Amino acid sequence: MLSLYVHIPFCRRRCRYCDFATQVVDQDLLDPYLTALLADIKSLRALCATTTLTSVYLGGGTPLLLGIDRLMQLLAAITCAWQLSSDCEITLEVNPQDITQEELRTLRQAGVNRLSIGAQSFSDRILRLLGRRHENSDVDRVVAAARRAGFENINLDLIYAIPSQTMAEWRESLQRVQKLAPEHISTYGLHIAPQTPFGRAKKRGILPAAPTEDEVAGMWEWGHEFLAQAGYDHYEVSNFAWPGWECRHNLRYWHNKEYLAIGAAAHGYWQGWRWRNSLSTQNYIASFQTKLNGPFPTGHFPVAESDFVTATEAYIETMILGLRLSAGVNLAAVAARHGRPVTEAFPGAVECLLENGLCDIDAGSLRPTRKGLLLQNEICLHFV
Repeated sequence: MLSLYVHIPFCRRRCRYCDFATQVVDQDLLDPYLTALLADIKSLRALCATTTLTSVYLGGGTPLLLGIDRLMQLLAAITCAWQLSSDCEITLEVNPQDITQEELRTLRQAGVNRLSIGAQSFSDRILRLLGRRHENSDVDRVVAAARRAGFENINLDLIYAIPSQTMAEWRESLQRVQKLAPEHISTYGLHIAPQTPFGRAKKRGILPAAPTEDEVAGMWEWGHEFLAQAGYDHYEVSNFAWPGWECRHNLRYWHNKEYLAIGAAAHGYWQGWRWRNSLSTQNYIASFQTKLNGPFPTGHFPVAESDFVTATEAYIETMILGLRLSAGVNLAAVAARHGRPVTEAFPGAVECLLENGLCDIDAGSLRPTRKGLLLQNEICLHFV
């Protein structure tokens, strides 16, 4: 049982805060990129042909900029290459301004059953500051269109800790999202990377002041309380869902399980190896044309970097990722998985987490407290 991540890097324009591996769409690259993706599928299938996929996640970028016909070819190739579980979760990331009712119906009929919509904010002022192209009303429109098309599993992304963002604007965004009643909500605190337009503006001293640490913590706390009262389970640091609607694909990451990946800059984890494909779209395409072997030991062509994860590293990753989840890690299960108890592998770590109020133990699981969910970096320091 594996999951598959597909990276489609194209955007109509890059947002001012974005440090993802994306680029402005080039029509001349679309057909070659699809050809490379199909070759990537064929190459990976040769390594693990008997795999059953429990989730497929098409992210970016704006995947639909590949074109609806190319997306249909891509989905068909995936379903031909691997068996999909009967309840396979297939997610597509969507920009509110870049999808039509007809495209939504086509996608739903092709098996896409989950949408992740980049709302980011319901303040048009904040959207302009971020460099987003849509207005807040576009989110209402695309959610309504998705429901008409038969989508019963929708995620809405929101960002907080944005320069000049007020608590009132954050509250309004969450209240608007709650009224739309998505099954899943993701809330991300903004990190300003140096190489982004926001990062360069910050260095020059012309970026509006960001909320203080106390104000950011207040936004997180208010979101936690508000969404909990609305019936959402705060199941991971940045993610909320109706019970039973947690993102299956992302849970594989947080449970430190294996997953496949195709596309430029995509990361995979399989049989102890973690790998990253070439960051450059052009180099990714060229890797299949020239068939130059990367460092991945099987000769999988587009890989730019790969490392074998040691037993110690795997245990560290299991703890750090698992303690992002409100359910935490089951101590007996991780001891069986990694061959020794947590208390032996990380002497004193559990005691310190309990003493500092960052975790507690419930029904045999080490679980982050509300304080621990907020202070994730402090939890990580006990394992690295």
